[in-house]
Amino acid sequence: MSLTVATFNLLDYQARPEERLPLIVAGMAAECPDLIALQEVSAAHDMGSRLQHALSAQAMEQGTAWAYHYARQANLRNHELTVGILSRYPPLAQEWVDLKGQGRVALGITVDVDGMLVNVVSTHLFWDPGPAGEEARLDQAKRLYDWTKRSFSTPLTIVGGDFNSTPTSATYGFLSQRWVSLFAEYHGSEPSWTTPTPVLPSPTGWQGTVDYLFASPTPAPVSVLDARLFLNDPSPADASLYPSDHVGVLARLALRKT
Repeated sequence: MSLTVATFNLLDYQARPEERLPLIVAGMAAECPDLIALQEVSAAHDMGSRLQHALSAQAMEQGTAWAYHYARQANLRNHELTVGILSRYPPLAQEWVDLKGQGRVALGITVDVDGMLVNVVSTHLFWDPGPAGEEARLDQAKRLYDWTKRSFSTPLTIVGGDFNSTPTSATYGFLSQRWVSLFAEYHGSEPSWTTPTPVLPSPTGWQGTVDYLFASPTPAPVSVLDARLFLNDPSPADASLYPSDHVGVLARLALRKT
């Protein structure tokens, strides 16, 4: 029994969004992830629902009999920073938590994957490059961890998101000691970078890794069959046009019933 999971930051509704959307749809349709954690979903422009309908239409064209379901939870201060989840399985339950800072939230749903209950969570932590930002992110990571333990008792939880935290940060250290990073489990380390791309480059030239897929508990009842970046290619017609300023992280898992 296998499951493909992914996380991707959509870059709200800036930097040529209508030109980027077909790249996003094509990249996701090529992989057909079962569960996709989304960040920076522009609620004002209904980007989550547009992506849901476009991917479902692509699936029908490819001859499959399923459609994506979409769940979302708005940031409490800025609806451009909505988090969402696309799922090939209908949600059986949906919960969210206020992470206390910049209106940041986490959204979780529970689905039945061939008789195994699986939770998937999407989140986007505090942004501030200074020490105060790292302190806020660490607090949010602790809230996130406590919430998942309290709210989801099924054997497997997948947490995807933009954590605004590099692999050397205290926030990443806290989470990686409690959860399994699927990319690092497969490759032995995290990717060299996941953001930014040329569609919205850093003015300082910085690139780093802040996007992760985690599995809980440790050890999680999964084997990682593949883990890689996706949505990481520019438009064939324009080398500066990428699907987002982030690239996606994708993992294919073998599930072990417990």
